Amino acid sequence: MLETDVESSKTIIISAMMIGLTTLKEEMANMKAILENSQRKSKEKEARIKLQEEKIAQLTKKLKKR
Repeated sequence: MLETDVESSKTIIISAMMIGLTTLKEEMANMKAILENSQRKSKEKEARIKLQEEKIAQLTKKLKKR
């Protein structure tokens, strides 16, 4: 810690390490990427569910015929 006198007031300067800090712009980019990834996964899941529903409908028709 470094202390200096400036016009009869004491100023304290503390050295600090800045590790892992991100800017607002970087944080927004990270959030955007997370959101886009979530949306992509959601669309993929919806497509799989739709295929499964179609298969269930086909199997149900086959069972009704018997």
